[in-house]
Amino acid sequence: MKKPSIKAQPKREAEILAACERTRQACNKLTDEERRELRQRALAIIYGHDAKISARSR
Repeated sequence: MKKPSIKAQPKREAEILAACERTRQACNKLTDEERRELRQRALAIIYGHDAKISARSR
């Protein structure tokens, strides 16, 4: 397996950080209902389709 060159690592790190920043900005614009729907979808992926939001996090 080839190791990435040392010069390529800072460029890749910058790309990852830029993607994280775009994602963060998009998440900040979500409404409460959109957040709730995405959380339900994430729980369904993690725990299966029976997953519900716990009463503590409502």
